[in-house]
Amino acid sequence: MIWGLIRGGVDVRGTKSFGQPRAAAPAAFASAFIPALVAMMCLAEAAAAPANAQRVPPGQASFLVLAQADMPVGEPAVRVLFEAGEGDALSPEAQGDLLQFAAHLQANPALRMQLLAYAGLHEHGPARRLSLTRALTVRAFLIDQGVGSARMNVRALGNTFLDGPTDRVDIFQVGQ
Repeated sequence: MIWGLIRGGVDVRGTKSFGQPRAAAPAAFASAFIPALVAMMCLAEAAAAPANAQRVPPGQASFLVLAQADMPVGEPAVRVLFEAGEGDALSPEAQGDLLQFAAHLQANPALRMQLLAYAGLHEHGPARRLSLTRALTVRAFLIDQGVGSARMNVRALGNTFLDGPTDRVDIFQVGQ
């Protein structure tokens, strides 16, 4: 693909082969190369999947490959459940769990967390927005309890869950 762009008269520096500047070349390069790279990653993922693996709708496949590349493994330290639909309020039970976890984090200042948020809406865009809102709600609660914001990474994964409850935020400890 890169060879085709160079042979077609556009090189990676953004000029035509006969020396005239071409400002759109980097964008043309990216728009041609990145989708091909994602498609190759999806094909490799599909080929490596076991025969009994759960299938994902085609429109979400490339997002899943990129989103799950560095996902934590194992059980989350805390799982915060939300009401199905548009709700992003923390229940009293979730607040209690987060208070206990915040105390644990304050006692261990070297711990870092990754918040993975999901939402069970059918459309991917609104599901990602809702999952981001939920993750930021959990993050704000922990910050209010004295946990440093630099210790938390937020990932809004929308409706790309493969297991577990659909409307949740999972908090993983990712290192010290």
